Amino acid sequence: MPYTLGLTSEILARTQPTIYDLVVALAAGAAGAYAMVDARVSGSLPGVAIAVSLVPPLAASGLCLGAGQEQLAAGAMILFLANFVAIQLAASTV
Repeated sequence: MPYTLGLTSEILARTQPTIYDLVVALAAGAAGAYAMVDARVSGSLPGVAIAVSLVPPLAASGLCLGAGQEQLAAGAMILFLANFVAIQLAASTV
């Protein structure tokens, strides 16, 4: 069954990676890693990093695939991979 509700501006924003997305992923990765090594910081911070940086592009990718928009889905997957790598790089520096 195809997705017929349409692609909103928020979904489309997750299909074109920008430098802002990279900065958010780097900050989320650093904050999440810092939370893992410092007991005084909330342990839920790594989950927030995932929710902010990784889940939206994955959801957008799935919705775009459901709507038959393979090009947009590929853009969202590129954003996911860029965010994943940025989180890993930022976390490895902490």
